[in-house]
Amino acid sequence: MKSTLVAALAISVVAIAGQGAAQQGRLITADDIAAAQTLLDQIKPACDAGSDKRACGILAYSPEDCTIKKTDPHTRQVYNTYDDRSVRFQQGTGVIRRPPIALLAPRGIIGRDGTTTSYNNPQFVSWDEYQAGKKAVTICGKSERIEVKDFTLSGTLEKFLKANP
Repeated sequence: MKSTLVAALAISVVAIAGQGAAQQGRLITADDIAAAQTLLDQIKPACDAGSDKRACGILAYSPEDCTIKKTDPHTRQVYNTYDDRSVRFQQGTGVIRRPPIALLAPRGIIGRDGTTTSYNNPQFVSWDEYQAGKKAVTICGKSERIEVKDFTLSGTLEKFLKANP
């Protein structure tokens, strides 16, 4: 009986520690929720129908530290929005579907030299806006160019999106 109690206590401690580790960062505030709603309001009209030919939009993230040598935006493709208020977007080399608040989380990118650059404050640019002439976003106070390749899907991703709308 005593060993069963010790085992149950150990499992409880591991479960509690696991929950704490999963909640890294900070608590979500009302401002975060409002920012996520604003971002979804920008994405939804452009991405409701989705596309299997190109991303319906991109998010351009700014580096947190604008004093670094390279301040190019980090881009992430957006593919669809859904009635449950979720967004399908690029996550690394894959595709993920999450609530829009997930798009506001800072992105840590490890450079070739081993340093990590944190990116945040995404700006949404739709494919329609790009075609209409919006070819730049403001990053760290200066205009940075975005290109058609930022919207281009790889062959594998194009097939995946066609098969999984």
